[in-house]
Amino acid sequence: MGPQGSLEISLLGGFEARLPDGSSLDIPTKKAQCLLAYLALQSGKAQPRERLVALFWGEMEEKRAQQSLRQALTYLRKSLSPLDPSPLSVDRNTVRLLTDSLKVDVVEFLKLTATGTSDELAAAVALYKGDLLEGVRIKEAEFERWLDAERHHLHAAYCHGLLALVVMKRQSGDLAEALQLAQRLLDIDPLQERVHRMLMGLYADMGMREAALKQFERCRSILAEELGVEPESETLSLYDFLRSSVRMHSNDQRGSEPEQDENNEPPTPPTPDLGRSRQTWGLSAIGLSLLVAIALLAWFRPWSPEVEPASLDRMAFPLPDSPSIAVLPFDNINDDPEQDYFADGITDDLITDLSKIPGLFVIARNSTFYYKGEGVPIRQVAEELGVRYILEGSVRRSGEEIRINAQLIDATTGGHLWAERYDGTLTDVLGFQDQVTRQVVSALEIELKTAEDAQFDGQETDSPEAYDALLHAREHIRNYTKEDFAIAISFLEKAIRLDREYALAHTLLGGTWWEIANDGWVRNFGLTYEEALEKARHHLRLGMKAPSSEVHFFRSKMHSNEGRYDEAITEARIVVALNPNNVNGYEALGRALNKAGRAAEAIEPLQNAARLNPRGDEKGWLLYRLGESFYLSERYDEAAEAFEASVARNHSEWTYLFLAASLAQLDMREAAAAALANFDRIYAESGEDPFTVSRVEHWAFKEQADRQRVQEGLRKAGVPEGAKTEQNLNYAQDVTPMNVDGATTVDAEQAKTLLEQGIKLVDVRDLADWRHGYIPGTLHLSLFRDFTDAKLSAVAERDEAVLVFGSGIGANKMAAIAAARAISWGFEKVYYFRDGIPGWKAAGYPIQVPPK
Repeated sequence: MGPQGSLEISLLGGFEARLPDGSSLDIPTKKAQCLLAYLALQSGKAQPRERLVALFWGEMEEKRAQQSLRQALTYLRKSLSPLDPSPLSVDRNTVRLLTDSLKVDVVEFLKLTATGTSDELAAAVALYKGDLLEGVRIKEAEFERWLDAERHHLHAAYCHGLLALVVMKRQSGDLAEALQLAQRLLDIDPLQERVHRMLMGLYADMGMREAALKQFERCRSILAEELGVEPESETLSLYDFLRSSVRMHSNDQRGSEPEQDENNEPPTPPTPDLGRSRQTWGLSAIGLSLLVAIALLAWFRPWSPEVEPASLDRMAFPLPDSPSIAVLPFDNINDDPEQDYFADGITDDLITDLSKIPGLFVIARNSTFYYKGEGVPIRQVAEELGVRYILEGSVRRSGEEIRINAQLIDATTGGHLWAERYDGTLTDVLGFQDQVTRQVVSALEIELKTAEDAQFDGQETDSPEAYDALLHAREHIRNYTKEDFAIAISFLEKAIRLDREYALAHTLLGGTWWEIANDGWVRNFGLTYEEALEKARHHLRLGMKAPSSEVHFFRSKMHSNEGRYDEAITEARIVVALNPNNVNGYEALGRALNKAGRAAEAIEPLQNAARLNPRGDEKGWLLYRLGESFYLSERYDEAAEAFEASVARNHSEWTYLFLAASLAQLDMREAAAAALANFDRIYAESGEDPFTVSRVEHWAFKEQADRQRVQEGLRKAGVPEGAKTEQNLNYAQDVTPMNVDGATTVDAEQAKTLLEQGIKLVDVRDLADWRHGYIPGTLHLSLFRDFTDAKLSAVAERDEAVLVFGSGIGANKMAAIAAARAISWGFEKVYYFRDGIPGWKAAGYPIQVPPK
């Protein structure tokens, strides 16, 4: 048995670990020390090895990183060997540090600050000997991000503790101690104007009015010297009050009447501006008693966090010429995490409103939401996103009552431009975004034209319940799963029941139905492709009653897929005109230009989108679209780089396919084969027929040269040819799903009659679709695998009638292409069953399912 007692780990102000006998724990490397520190702060929770590797060896090749983790754990086991049992628990997948016999100063510090009595707060302040792991640095970006966030949180708790002690000491009459603690706060950051006001008030409480006035002069001098600004109005008001008090005191000493204002009333102290109170430190570790104590400081103005100025030299991107801003996710400070959707919705609307302002550069939602819940310093956010201004805030909701705090920060100076608090009901929130947007515009001195200013005067709906339902729906739409789409649809339908004219609800509902149809999820919703598409078109038409960038975005995507390229480009340009910071608009424009055979023109808008969204979209589709532009422009090295970055995020089969083609064009055959193997594996899991080069013939490119360029890369990568045809059918112009030149279009009843007459009915769907049910007595020749001149001739003579069908109108136009091919091969009598399987089912005719 080893020594009994606790292992003591001190992390505030550096790193030190002591065994129960008081001897220091010998840990040979800084990474092992940091690993022990990280485990000690995880409350005994098991940590996945993958998480530890990412934190401490994120830049290293996977195998070497795992080996380095094992080595660090070996160091820790050896160092902790005097303890029996060892607090270090390691298994194949996880690592954790047992907390039963462990004392960590950080944990004790947070407990003391949460309790919040005077003695315990004093003990907490004494424990804080410096920043977390001060002086201990390792060159690992992921760990440094975690460490910065933890330091920020703990420093905030320390400053709150000091602040609360000032209040308590003042209440108990210990003004000298309160003064000393306030001075310590000012030592932390001499630019904190509100602490100068606090000291002015304390000096006044002690009867030291001249000292209070001198504190004002020190405040004014340092603000002018360091920031080039004058004191805030609250500081000036307090100064005027104190100066009047000094004059009254002097008059009293001389036996004179006190000085009065023109209304014959004595001067009154300034009223605290509670509406502008702001707190942005994480408060999870601070108890209710401490919050109550902090509230007592209204007269002095609550402490705000230290905001270290961002460095222009460290900016990841050059600052735009126009004012640039990022809106961080507003904190949900309810106890109920279910209210996250509401705080996120407020943030989304602010980003959307600000994005519409010409002359303002606004970072996209995906990049700012990367920081949600991370507690990252303002400086770091500004430097990583390349912006000057940061808007942040919090939301508290209790039933219908809402409180929203917002503040605008100039990250390059660390100064607050303004802060406001908005109290009201859910109904009042509908106008809240307009107020904040106007404040930002005013603070950044952006001049609006009449038409631009008018866009803030209207609201999408007067129904707060409908707005709330839409926020719920948007949260689920972003998850982009069949299950979330179903939930989103129910919320959007609820919003429309509450407000029939709610254009944005119609737009999002139409867009959701279009995504369902486009992704082939219609079966999950009990609809045909055509029915889902009609729902999409119906609601988008209603959305056009109050045109928004969202409705034009979806219209652009629809036109692109339907081969209506010029219309798709026009719609995308409207999106950008309505919202010059809309990432989706630039992405839609790039997509439409790619399809229209103008890939070189697509690169610039897609790069604009990437600058607006430095963190990228979660699934890497923007990078995919940029890679497509590079590929079609024959810039294969840049295409491969973009597809590699994209596939790291989405692991999509289509990204792997384009990556394989790009690498093959660069003669990197081995890497191309590896990418193709990944594509084949994922594609096979979907149940589809094996992919062939011939499938590209129906891709929605206007120019045949673009399809040929893709086919060339796929052939080099090793993709099989498939059902090759010499006929190059232009997807958009040469074949339409409505009618095929030279073929006779028939309905379900006519198709049934022809089948009964012995005419060959050929099903050209993929095998996966065929397995869900087929028309008894028909043949199956998959369009891109089996449907060739030779195979069709084997079942029918040139002068015999044949009927081809597929999944119905718009289902990749497979049946239309098959009918056109049959005619080109010389078949004299071709019937085109346009409604396909959906039409057959709708007529009540039988469907047979093959045995498994």
